[in-house]
Amino acid sequence: MRTFARWKRPLWRALAGSLVLAVVAAAGIYGWLFADLPSVSDAQLRATHPTTQILDRNGKLLYELIDVDAGKQIDL
Repeated sequence: MRTFARWKRPLWRALAGSLVLAVVAAAGIYGWLFADLPSVSDAQLRATHPTTQILDRNGKLLYELIDVDAGKQIDL
């Protein structure tokens, strides 16, 4: 019984160390992946799908191509 307890302690230490290392690695990867993402409130301010406009040489609108998946975008 004493030999069982002797190898049990290093096993638990290795398991705890591996768990701490995994948590630190996961936090580092999370920070690396999501550090440069814009905030959610900024996403609403961006124009998602601008329409394509065909203009004549004087700048008068001749035709406007609208993306059927996005719908017409109106600037407020």
